[in-house]
Parts: sequence; C-alpha cells; structure tokens
Amino acid sequence: MKETRADQEYSTSFFRFLSTKSQFKLLTAVFFSFAPVALLSISSFAEQRPWYEILLLMVSAGIFAVGWAFSFLRNLRFLILVIPLHIMFLVLVGYLSSHDIIQTRLSIEGMGCILLIALGYFFFINFINSEGTKSLRLQTEIGLAKQIHSNLVPAIARTTQSLELFGKSIPSSEVGGDLLDVFEENGKLGLYIADVSGHGVQAGVLMGMVKSAMRMRLLNSNDLASLLNDLNQVVFQVKRPEMFVTFACLQFDGSSSAQYTLAGHLPILHHQSASGTLHRLDMPHPPLGVLAEQNYGSQTVQFSPGDLFILLTDGLTEVWDNANQEFGAERIEALIIENADKPLPHLYSTIIDAVQRHGTQMDDQTLLLARVQ
Repeated sequence: MKETRADQEYSTSFFRFLSTKSQFKLLTAVFFSFAPVALLSISSFAEQRPWYEILLLMVSAGIFAVGWAFSFLRNLRFLILVIPLHIMFLVLVGYLSSHDIIQTRLSIEGMGCILLIALGYFFFINFINSEGTKSLRLQTEIGLAKQIHSNLVPAIARTTQSLELFGKSIPSSEVGGDLLDVFEENGKLGLYIADVSGHGVQAGVLMGMVKSAMRMRLLNSNDLASLLNDLNQVVFQVKRPEMFVTFACLQFDGSSSAQYTLAGHLPILHHQSASGTLHRLDMPHPPLGVLAEQNYGSQTVQFSPGDLFILLTDGLTEVWDNANQEFGAERIEALIIENADKPLPHLYSTIIDAVQRHGTQMDDQTLLLARVQ
C-alpha cells in the first residue's frame, strides 16, 4: 500500500510539531541534565581549575547535549556541525588535563561515567521520539474524530413554517455519544435525540451509524414504530455486546398532532402554553440494541400554537453536587415551567447554566427545544 503524506510526516520526528514553548522546556531539561557531566571531566585535572573555567565547561557540556538532542529530534543533518565542534571541545578538555598516572586513572573512570550517561541519553531521546510520535498520531486522530463529531452533531437554531427549534450537544470528552437531529422532507418534519451508552470514540462511531440509518429511514417512513424496529436491527448488528442506544423522536406532518416514540429514553416533555402545565410523554420500550427481536410502538400527542416540546439526555439530570444530591428531572421541569415563554436560547442557557452550577459534567449533555408556531 502506498505511503501517504501523513504517514511520511508521522515517521519523521515529532519535535517539529511541538510548540516553541514545549521545545524550549525539553531542551532546557536536556541542558541542565548534562551540564553537570563536565564535573566528571574536572576530576581528571591535576590542579583545581578557576571557577570561570568550570562554569565554561558545564555550559559547553549542556550546549552540546542540546545540540545532540536537537539533531536526533529534528534533523540529523545538524550533526555535521555538532560532531566537529564536540570533538574540538573534547580535544581542548584533554589538553587542559593532567597526565600523571593517578589522574589518568581518574580520567578513565570519569570518561566511563560520561560514556554510560551518553548511552542512557541516547536511549532516552530515542524513547521520547518514538513515544512522542505515537502520542502525536493519537492526538491527531482524536482531533479528527472531534471534528467529525462536530459535523455530525452541529448546534441547531432554525425556524420552519410550524416550529421554532434550538438545541446543542455538549460532549463530556473530545468525542461524544449523544445525537440530536432535525430535518424536513415531503411535508414532514422529524426531530429526535439519541444517547449511545458510554462516551468517547467508540460511542461516537456508533452514534454516527445511528444518524446515517435514521437519515435513510425516517424520510421514507410514516410509521415511527416500524422505523424503530428497523433501527433496532441495525444497532443490534453493529454494536458491541455491552452497548445500547436510548432514543426519543417526534414527527410532525402539518396537522395539529405529532407522532412520537421512545426507546429506553427520558420522557419527552410537553409544555402546554394555554394551561401552563407540563406533561411527560413516555413509552415502556427497552433501548435499541438490547434485544434482537423487539416490537416498538408509537403514539400521538395533540398540541396548540405556543406549546413547547423538550428532548434531553440523562447527562443533564444525572449530575451530582458535593453533597451527593442529583440535579434530577424535577428541577429541569421547574425551570421549563418558569421560563416557558422566554426565547428558546434563553431557556436553553438557563437549564444548562443551572446544571453546570450544580456539579461537574460526567456524561454528554444534550438538549433540544421545539416551540409550535
């Protein structure tokens, strides 16, 4: 298989991909690790050397260590400069050294220590380069997955003939497993929300499959029950054994009623504008992918202009504070009743802010709002 340009770049040193600050930190660590090596060379001197000569030797040792590190990490061509200069430096040190028997023995011991340190240094740099390259590849792949996720789950802010819509998904890591989607075709408008068990890349991949399957099926289906039956088959076949997907969907057809269905998901909340009451639309179905053969059903709900529908994932309700108190669905319902007549972005921010103040996010948090025009 032909090697791609990206593969060629990864096979080279990762050093070039580090920020200037990170490069400086690494080379500074190398400098201070090897500057004291010069003290071993001083042990071969017959007489005590002046402090400035000792300082010069230590600085030189550190600089040459940085030169070797920079050459191995960035470009071996720099060795053309580093090697001759280092040889000249060693010759100078040898010239300054004494040659009596005792000091020669000390010099051999000192050079042995320096050689062992240099070998350890070589393996240290080799380890940094190989593991750093692996880490860089992993970070790049995660970054790509995050970008794909943001394209699959974009924020929603749109208005149709019949509905005003607003929603966002906040992943708990680089890649989330929550999904929200809204689209209309042939006089029908569908909106749904899904939550893949777990989070991270594995959940994100399954989430992408669910969206693809939904896009293919929802536009050609007038019956949400058969849609869910088909989607359950897809999820069951492609998921890992321990995974599942909860799901909630509403479908509008231009009349004063909407069809809805759920699979192991939190109830869809329906706020009636005329009475100011909030109702839970729920169905006792298991999540998608749990059972290979499962018959799902659907129901209808009547609505009036000004009514509000809310779809959310349990990442919003299952947030715990320092006293181990869960935020819970009741607090979200109270916020909805209190702010139902506010603009949808305001209602969204009110709920999200309250949840985030309550405790640390541990799961993907997704909220989709729909107001009947």
